[in-house]
Amino acid sequence: MPTLELVNICCLQTEDSGEDEIYITLNDKRVWGPISINEGGKDSTKTINIKKLFANRIIIRLYDEDSGVFEDDDYLGKLTVKSSHADPNGKERDHTFRRDDAEYRLTYRVFAAPSKSERRTLRIKKLATTSTETE
Repeated sequence: MPTLELVNICCLQTEDSGEDEIYITLNDKRVWGPISINEGGKDSTKTINIKKLFANRIIIRLYDEDSGVFEDDDYLGKLTVKSSHADPNGKERDHTFRRDDAEYRLTYRVFAAPSKSERRTLRIKKLATTSTETE
């Protein structure tokens, strides 16, 4: 199975005036945030560092959390990543979410699933490392 890695997100334009409190879902399950973010300056890019295995496709959604009693969270967009997007080297990709006057750039990678021989080699290396550590 391929692996999706969410690297970071950069705020180019907030949805609210001032800071947004953004969060990310993968297949409708919240996996990151909420975190305060603002456009421009050192606080405009946040590290995510989340990895997730998936089968055929995975859907990334971005939201701005609203805390008002009568306010729903603002939906800022989605990205569907397919297993066919996988790259053996995990080349970085960017996707820009543009919705509700907001603009965010997500940096992510999609790693190809290792072949059977690569998995076997990784297991052998892991076993060799473990046995030398216990000696």
